[in-house]
Amino acid sequence: MPAPFDARAVMADRIGYVRHVDLAALQAVAEAAGCAIWVAALPGSFVHPGAPLLWVGAPASEAEGATCLDAFDIGATRSFDQDPRFGLSVLTEIAERALSPAVNDPGSAIDILGRAVRLLAICTETRSPEVRYNRLWVPPLTVAEMMEDVFPPIARDGAGIFAVQIRLQKALLALCEIDAALFGRAASEQARAALTRAEPQMLPDELARLRDVAGRIGVLSDNRRPPGI
Repeated sequence: MPAPFDARAVMADRIGYVRHVDLAALQAVAEAAGCAIWVAALPGSFVHPGAPLLWVGAPASEAEGATCLDAFDIGATRSFDQDPRFGLSVLTEIAERALSPAVNDPGSAIDILGRAVRLLAICTETRSPEVRYNRLWVPPLTVAEMMEDVFPPIARDGAGIFAVQIRLQKALLALCEIDAALFGRAASEQARAALTRAEPQMLPDELARLRDVAGRIGVLSDNRRPPGI
């Protein structure tokens, strides 16, 4: 839900990454002021004095809105605490280093792809519908964003390595098989992009195998996609 037009923007008071957001503290401010709060910057976001951290609804005063800054821990580097995308990015960096010409260790990159599937599969777990902070609105963390942190860098740096490319396609297929409704669209997009990178560097039989897996991903994705989307 977007913030209403009359909500007051509270800007970041420093430059850096959001490391932690104290939702309980924001809820307390909102209850005391009798308002709602819309968080704009999730943990992992790079913020600066020209970027809103949040919007505070009426009838909160400017001073009450300013107290919300204390709920944000902003630092020079990202933190694993509330930032799952950072964890995925660090795993991906390990794979990128493994695929560098100096290291030449595709096996480690393949292992990272398996770990990424296990981590992303957690998104399918059912969560309690209990609403703990009923005055806060927080933007969603999407599986498409998390998949973007993992697959494109590995597809790029392993574009000429068939073992990496086939494992990447099979990792995407596994996510589709786990939950095509949740992962299908993003998996299909990532599969097509990776295939485009790999095509000029693959042998005909290798390319045929990659296209076969990518095609299965596309079928699963299309079968679970609502009409008109």
